[in-house]
Amino acid sequence: MNAEQIEALMTRMNLPWSRVVKNMWNIDDRGDNLPGVTVSIEPGEKHGRDLVKFVTFICDVPRDAGPEFFLDFLRLNFRVDHGAFAMESKSEMFYLDTLELAGLDPNEFEAALTAMRNAPRMFQEKYDIDIYTMGRPQF
Repeated sequence: MNAEQIEALMTRMNLPWSRVVKNMWNIDDRGDNLPGVTVSIEPGEKHGRDLVKFVTFICDVPRDAGPEFFLDFLRLNFRVDHGAFAMESKSEMFYLDTLELAGLDPNEFEAALTAMRNAPRMFQEKYDIDIYTMGRPQF
């Protein structure tokens, strides 16, 4: 799969996507109250194979977050089908998935995207907050 095929796939899936820069797209379906997802093609460090990375912003880490807050994310990682909750910095929580571009098929792409949209709801249920209005990843 290549960048043009990813764009064609997102179009066939009727996703509201836009190109940010070469090899990076935003999927923003706020009309259905779904989190925005950034999809990008990045150079892979393992075997030199390019990767497709899916990222969605979850929340700002509360200033008073204790160990239990972070343990909750580790526990939630056990329940997800694709990807994982992760931190980019001390103040932001994300959900991400990474797949190899070579051999990536539409079913795999769709499964990763579905996880991107569903997994944050686990966090929302736990903390009873609206994760979709708290912020956006800054790339």
